[in-house]
Formats: sequence, C-alpha cells, structure tokens
Amino acid sequence: MENGKTPKPQKPIYKKVWFWLLVIVVVALGMHFTGGAKGGDGGDSASKDDSYSESSSSSSASSSSAAPVSSSSSSKTDDLSTVSKTYNLSAGNYAVGTDIPVGVANITATSGRGNLMTESGSINEMFGIDDGDGMYTSSYNNAELKKGDVLELNSGLKITLNYSEVKSNINPWTYNDSAAKQLGTGTYTVGKDFPAGVYKIVAVSGSGNLSDSSGIINEMFGVDDGSGMYNSQYNGAPFTDGDKLEVSGGVVINIVPANNK
Repeated sequence: MENGKTPKPQKPIYKKVWFWLLVIVVVALGMHFTGGAKGGDGGDSASKDDSYSESSSSSSASSSSAAPVSSSSSSKTDDLSTVSKTYNLSAGNYAVGTDIPVGVANITATSGRGNLMTESGSINEMFGIDDGDGMYTSSYNNAELKKGDVLELNSGLKITLNYSEVKSNINPWTYNDSAAKQLGTGTYTVGKDFPAGVYKIVAVSGSGNLSDSSGIINEMFGVDDGSGMYNSQYNGAPFTDGDKLEVSGGVVINIVPANNK
C-alpha cells in the first residue's frame, strides 16, 4: 500500500487483446510455413519422377543399342556347311570372299596352260597340264586364300579348287546375257563405247588377241579350234572409265555386264 491506496490488480496476460493478436499472428505464420514445406516436398517428388523417367529412357536406349551386338554375334556363327568346297574355274579374276570362299584349298590344273597368281603375290605360277618340258606346275597344295585378295587365271588354263577349310560365304557375280554387246576388231574406250563395270567376255567367232590398257587382260582369244591355244571366255573382267579394250586378229566377242549386287 502506498499513500493509503490499494494497488489495482493487473489482468491475466491471456485476457489482454495484444496477447490474442500475437497468438493469431504466430498461428498464421506457422500455417504459412507448413504449407510451403509441403509444396517443397511436392517439388522434390516431381524432381524424382523426372529423374526416374530419364533413367527409364536411358535404360530403354541401352537395351536398343544392345540389339546390334546380338545380331553381330549371330553373324559370327553363320552356317558354312552349305558352302561348296569345290570350284571349277577358267580364265578370269575371282575375288576371295565374293566369288570364291576365304579359306585353305588345293589347286589342280584340269586343262590348258597359263599363269596362276594372286593380286597379293602370294601365288605366282606357270600353271597347267604338264607337257613334258617341266615348265608348268599342275598342282598347288594348301593355298591360303585371304579376304580381299584376287585369284587370277589367264590363257586357256582351267583349274579346280578343293577346299580343306572354308571360312566364309560367297556372293558371286551373275551376268545379264540379254544386255550383251558384240564387238569386232577395234579399240574401245570404257565410258564411251560401253559403261564401266564388271564383265564376262565370250568369243563368238574367229580367233585373235584380247588386251586392255590396264594390263589385266592379255589373251590369245577365240573360239576353241582344238589346239588349246585360244581362250574362249574370260570372267570377272573389271573396267573403269578411261580404260581401253583392244580386240584384234579377227575375233568377235560379246561383253556381258554383271548384274548389280
């Protein structure tokens, strides 16, 4: 008591207006922040969904890219049991892996005489039926024929390839006989007188000489007269633009284009 007056009792804090105003503000702020946090969780969830979607796409792409590997594996196990092991060849050029298989073969002369060689130089023989002078070899054993090489025969030589080991399939040239062009004595420019490409050349009549400017072909060429001197067919002759083919001596030939592969 002071100056004889009794002090006035104070109101409890919960009865004061400012207290409730403060409570309302605190509750409102709490609700605001709680809602924001939930929104943030929703954002994280969306982010995780996006991440999963990308991962799934990546997995899908990875599965797709694995398919060629499986395909490649199957190609390595191609069945070669149906590939022939015996080939009878006359003068011409034979691409290993295309016209004849990659592998190991014994080569035997069956008629005529000429040169047997590969573009790589691994084989280079005067080859043919022995005429008693010992100049010609009639057999070659265990010839390794490698992919991309070319086996070349010229003149009247004919051979048989017998494979002991076949290592590839083949896709030999076929020829369009209906598109054959007949040529007599003369000089013919590739790209002008006939298109560039691979050809089979066949003697139609007479006999003479056949050669080209690239040096691949140089044949006594004509219809077989029984002497064995003349070659009547040349397979797989490659001609490029600008090459020249010379036909002389009265031989008439057909050049037959290969079909496109």
